[in-house]
Amino acid sequence: MSSENIVLWSIKHNSYVIAGLTILCFFVGVALLGLVYLPHNPLESVGPDYAPPSLRFPFGTTNIGQDVFSQWIYGARSTLIVGFLAGFITIVIGLAIGIVAGFINLMDEPLMRLTDVFLAMPTLPLLIAIAEFVRPSIFSVSILIAVLIGWPGTARVVRSSVLSLKTQPYIEVAKLSGVPSNQIMFRDIVKHILPLSLTYALF
Repeated sequence: MSSENIVLWSIKHNSYVIAGLTILCFFVGVALLGLVYLPHNPLESVGPDYAPPSLRFPFGTTNIGQDVFSQWIYGARSTLIVGFLAGFITIVIGLAIGIVAGFINLMDEPLMRLTDVFLAMPTLPLLIAIAEFVRPSIFSVSILIAVLIGWPGTARVVRSSVLSLKTQPYIEVAKLSGVPSNQIMFRDIVKHILPLSLTYALF
């Protein structure tokens, strides 16, 4: 079964994947709703402080009278942008490091030791410390999440898959036939690894 078929089979038969995609679609809908409709300005005081949930304020209000429901709708957009951007950066870094480490023997040891360093880092305290010196923005938050949290696990999975693919008969035949290494990497390795990387990045 090819990697593409494995991904499709997982989506159709895995209840966790279906539940995750359902939740994702729901929040995408909430984010799109925020583009055309907001009950109140999420940054302005529009009611009494700490108001309980009601028809006017479904989620109540904050300590300065801001509508929590409007903030929830408005914040979904930024949350999704950070999630997708961090996921994309994670895939790019993890895929590049994993493929190079698995395909080029000389690079395997140093790249995997670098990966171990990032896996061993105390992520939460480090993020808190960096936040004191970095101006928060969607892009900077996405970079921090991808660099400090996302890519090491993806790189490990990709490397293992590349090592497994390297032993396949069709790869050996391609090498014996004189096919350039870069062509084998991008045509035969990346094509099979990319669906797995996309699936792993979702988690």
